[in-house]
Amino acid sequence: MSRARAAGRALGRLWSDERATLSVEAVIVMPVLLWTLLAILVFWDGFRASAATVKAAYAVSDLVSRERSALDQGYLDGMRGVLDAMSRAGQAGDLGRDGAGSLRMSVARSRIDSETEDAAGDTIYETTLVLDWSHASGSDLSPVTSIDEIRAHIPELAPGDQLMVIEAHVPWSPPVVNVIPARAMTSVAITRHRFGQRMCWESC
Repeated sequence: MSRARAAGRALGRLWSDERATLSVEAVIVMPVLLWTLLAILVFWDGFRASAATVKAAYAVSDLVSRERSALDQGYLDGMRGVLDAMSRAGQAGDLGRDGAGSLRMSVARSRIDSETEDAAGDTIYETTLVLDWSHASGSDLSPVTSIDEIRAHIPELAPGDQLMVIEAHVPWSPPVVNVIPARAMTSVAITRHRFGQRMCWESC
């Protein structure tokens, strides 16, 4: 009986002994705390990269909408340089050549196939959505070959109207490996010409 009491008292002392609990708690908590801090860093950088890609796509869209002359491959490569600079995907001094981002410009138009008048004298247009041209700069995007590839991005157009679809693609790698996998940040911006001109490739 005395042995049982002694064992009980020993267990009671062990249970109430708080020496070295701080070290034990630190061993348990520190891995979780470090993983949480790394996760915050990675997700913050991911959201930063995503927001930068969106802003870059809309900046390119705004620049294109102000152009009064025909666009060409040199202009498109320059716009990819803007994308690289704003998304931090390129190297200073060589933007638009070795930058990691890719850019695609595609122009869609609501082609008027026929015009008729109804009983009230209003003109009724029969239209078809067509692809005028598409070109890309960078290794991750290729020119669109069919309007169906970008149809989901195009809002309803007035007969004869034209707009440009700007697609940006920027690879992103997390600053800490093995937290989440690398992925591409993408964004789409839609624009019309600010001055009502046609958006042409090389010549109008």
